[in-house]
Amino acid sequence: MKLLVYRNKTHRDQYLNFSSQHPIQHKLSVIRALLDRCSKLVAEPKDRETEETHILEALSRCGYPECSLKKVKSQLESQNVKKKKKHELVQPYIECLSEAVGRVYQRYGISTTMRPHITIRNMLFHPKDKVNLDETAECAYGNPCKNCDKVYIGETGRSFGVRMKEDLKEVEAQEGRKYTRSSRKQPQLEQNKFAITDHINQENHVINWNEAKIIARESDKTTRWIREAVKIRQESRGVMNRDEGAYQLSHV
Repeated sequence: MKLLVYRNKTHRDQYLNFSSQHPIQHKLSVIRALLDRCSKLVAEPKDRETEETHILEALSRCGYPECSLKKVKSQLESQNVKKKKKHELVQPYIECLSEAVGRVYQRYGISTTMRPHITIRNMLFHPKDKVNLDETAECAYGNPCKNCDKVYIGETGRSFGVRMKEDLKEVEAQEGRKYTRSSRKQPQLEQNKFAITDHINQENHVINWNEAKIIARESDKTTRWIREAVKIRQESRGVMNRDEGAYQLSHV
């Protein structure tokens, strides 16, 4: 059975033009990919020779000089023993500058891979509008204390801003209560609706509402509970939470 490279009738052999502003590695990789496909796919020597001739003619029309074609072909032929490079660096491509930087890295055994700095997709394609922090829903969050290192870890299926308003309203209600001298210590012994309020009453601390942040976003409720429990367990500074969250996380 013969294997040949199939091309559609509409195929016009249009590849990355050699005069375009792209790294030379990208241009050489076009040659390498086509020749590598030919050597691995086409079995008969005569068919392989015909395919290589077609590739060379097509690339020549795209501006590829003959020296670049010979260079890649010789590299593929002498690639029986591949040497793995220990270090690799990916850097944005800037014409003339990136090639010079790559040569400097090469002296120290570091290979460089180029990526386009600006693409049409980055310039034009923005499928989603940015969501404000307060409008973010289905998330786990952290609310730190201004006077100590402790933080409250929580989760909510509603928006982050709504949950912050609930916590703030509860705290302000407690702070607005008036106590006599004899009843001043009573709130310290009470257990309020939120653990944040307990921390404020017992430690006489202030919550840093401006530094509250979202730790993780998760639409699945059970998974969100697990992430909350894991974060409570991981927090080395200590937490204000009275328990380990909605999910019973195994200590194993």
